[in-house]
Amino acid sequence: MQSNGHIEFSSIKNHFDVSPSIRLVCGNNAPLVIGFFFYAFKAKDRIAIPESNLVSELTQYIEDINETYKTSFEKHAGHYIEYWTHENQRFLRKYYDPTGDEPLFELTYDSERVLEWIIELGKQGFVGTESRFLMIIDMLRKLVSESSQDPEVRLANLEQQKMQIEEEIQKLKENKSPQILTTTQTKERFEIINTEARKLVTDFRLVEQNFREIANELKKKQFSEILAKGKVLGFALNSAEELDNSDQGRSFQAFYEFLRSDSLQEELKTLVNKTLDIEEIIEMLKSKADSGGNALRRLEFNLLDAAQRVASSNRLFTEQIRRLLHEKNVEEAKYVHDLIREVKSLALENGPINENNFVEFEDRVQLGFPLERPLWSPNDSVRFEAESLEVNEGSLLDSLVLEKLASQFNVDKEELIRRIDLMLDKRGMISLKQILLEFPPEKGLAEIIAYLSLATGHYNTAISSEKSDLVKVKVCQSLTDSENKMFYNVKIPSVVFLPAS
Repeated sequence: MQSNGHIEFSSIKNHFDVSPSIRLVCGNNAPLVIGFFFYAFKAKDRIAIPESNLVSELTQYIEDINETYKTSFEKHAGHYIEYWTHENQRFLRKYYDPTGDEPLFELTYDSERVLEWIIELGKQGFVGTESRFLMIIDMLRKLVSESSQDPEVRLANLEQQKMQIEEEIQKLKENKSPQILTTTQTKERFEIINTEARKLVTDFRLVEQNFREIANELKKKQFSEILAKGKVLGFALNSAEELDNSDQGRSFQAFYEFLRSDSLQEELKTLVNKTLDIEEIIEMLKSKADSGGNALRRLEFNLLDAAQRVASSNRLFTEQIRRLLHEKNVEEAKYVHDLIREVKSLALENGPINENNFVEFEDRVQLGFPLERPLWSPNDSVRFEAESLEVNEGSLLDSLVLEKLASQFNVDKEELIRRIDLMLDKRGMISLKQILLEFPPEKGLAEIIAYLSLATGHYNTAISSEKSDLVKVKVCQSLTDSENKMFYNVKIPSVVFLPAS
């Protein structure tokens, strides 16, 4: 909690009391734990490690540390791993993959944060101030432009970008050498990209952890004898809705849909490969003991894997809700079964059936059960078949009839009148078929009926009872232009709109 820009003492104390990150940094064996986490997970760019591999690697790591630094870490590797996984520590997370029997271990979000902090502490060399400043300026420009409701602001920004692009195109057409990044600028930008990519993968741990915490809280409430099933289910649904509607939830869903795009994955892979082929980057990675090239090359896989883990945690949450509902149904079925068994038992206790067990009535007993009535169901919606609209003698084109029929649909008649007037101004007279060719009907048969209603009541028209026209009507208004085959033909009267006399 903050007050006047400062973090309060109680908030700081609470962090030191409960934060796994601070507990990890302040622990007596912090160098061993953090060093091994780097060695096992980060140096080898791994997210999850099977238990047997983790125990084997930790055993070898402890032997090397004891021999090199004359330390005395004597406990078995399995003991350390169990301790780091305990609820009171939460440095590692243990779980089972559906495809295997051996438990897997991965770093928790709190451990990931500590490793990121250690990486930042260990950075040496130049600080990429220029690249970070330009990145801030660019983000500020986009924030101001894209958050403004004034179209002039957005237009001015786009015009500026257009001018810069046109200037660069003109220079290239004049065979002038393009302005490229210096070696320092290239290194700066690569460091920023590498750092942000690593942090992005780390941040997924927090989203995944939030889903798991809700699922665990649901389990606790489910097994509580105090809360009813309805309240537990209400908590589950409210929690899911709250997480989905949170800034974090909406951001993740947008990112996840974006990341699943095949074209984006291909573009990401191409950009990474081209980046790692830049000469300055190649030399930079060769000179670094801890190369970040492999981590960047695996960025696509790591992002997809991390996003999939978050989605799996969400599925775990929904599965918990499904089980809750299923268990309630099982309990109700068991209760009904017990009642039936009790009735049978009482019937057997009363002995064989005889005439004294029955009561005679002169008329049939009328029984009424409130729950025997069927549930309400909506009426069938009206459907119009693709049949021809024939012209017959009588009142088929009666203006009043067509007016009532057209009023049943949401058709903008003002727009239809505007179209008819526009065509009449151009040609003097126009047929309904020509209007429909110029402005294809978007509301199907309802729009054609509206045209006929206007023809019989609002305009000077000539309607033939002998001739007819065939027009195409789209089956569904949501179809795209690539689905033009989804049309049906409708035969309509030959209607000609004439200029006003």
